Amino acid sequence: MREASEELNKMRQDLLNKLLEKEMNRLKKICFKFEHRKLLTHPVVIVAANLGKINASGLYQKIQREKDPHRYLHKISIDITIIDKYFIGKFNKYFTRRYWKGIIQEVICHEIIHAFTLELFDNISEIENINADRSPIFLSLLYWLKGRSNHLGIWVLLETETYRDISCMNNFTEVYDYLVELIIQYNKVCYQLNKVIDKGRYMENRFSFASRNAGINAEKRDVFNFKNIKTKNTYVVSFNEFLVGFTIRPHDLKKLVYKKINNNCFNDHVYKNMYVKDKCVYEIENGKLKKREIEYAA
Repeated sequence: MREASEELNKMRQDLLNKLLEKEMNRLKKICFKFEHRKLLTHPVVIVAANLGKINASGLYQKIQREKDPHRYLHKISIDITIIDKYFIGKFNKYFTRRYWKGIIQEVICHEIIHAFTLELFDNISEIENINADRSPIFLSLLYWLKGRSNHLGIWVLLETETYRDISCMNNFTEVYDYLVELIIQYNKVCYQLNKVIDKGRYMENRFSFASRNAGINAEKRDVFNFKNIKTKNTYVVSFNEFLVGFTIRPHDLKKLVYKKINNNCFNDHVYKNMYVKDKCVYEIENGKLKKREIEYAA
C-alpha cells in the first residue's frame, strides 16, 4: 500500500513538472519569442496539495527568502482531486483523460500568470496585490494569454473597457505598454488620495486589488479622535482600506472612494479616543491615561 502511494505521488509530480514546463514554454514563445530570457526571473516550484478547504483548484504563493527581501520563490499548488481524476478517474466520451489533462494545464497557466504579473508590475504599482484574482492588470494579462478564471461573475470582464482594449492587441509589447500606462493612471489617483485633508479631517487611504470583488469595497476604517488636553483642540484622523476590482477604471476611483467615505460604507470600523499632552499620545485604559508609542507633532 505504501509503495503504491509513493508511486502515485511520483506520477503526480512528474505530470505537474511536465505540464509546468510545457506551459512556461508556451507563454515564453508568446511574450519573448525572439529573446534569450526565461519567462520568470525567480525560481518556480509546483506541488500537489489538498486544496479542498479553500475550495480552489490551484493556489499561487510568493515565498520570501529570509535573508534577502529581493529574492523569492514562486510556489504553485495544484489540487490533488483534479490530478487524480486524470490518473484514476472514471472516463466517458465527455470526461476523457485528455480533458482532465487540459483542466490541469489551465490551472497551471492561471497560477503562472499570477507569478508573471507580480514580476512584471509589482514594483511600479501603488496599489498592492497587483496579481490578485480580480486585479484588472492580472485579468487582462490572463485573458490575452488565453488563460481562464472560474471565479463567479468573471464574465463581467468581457464588458469592460480594459478587456475591449486588450483584445484588439496583437503582440505582448503592446499589452505590456498598455498595462504600464494603466498602472500609471491608477498611481496618479492613489497619490491624490493617499493623504487627504478634508473639512478638518486628516485621512490616509490604502488600496489593494481585490481577490473576489469586481467593484470597489470599503474594507476597513480606523478612526482616531485626538484631543489636546491643554488647548482642548480636537483632530480627527482616519486610516481607510479599499479593495479595487477589475470594473473600476482610474477615472472612477476618486469619486467612488469619496462616496464610500461620505456614506461611511465600511465593512469594519474601529473608533478610538486619544489624548495629546506635550506631543505625547495617551489612551484611557482602566480609567487612567496610558501612554502610547505614537509620535504626534501637532
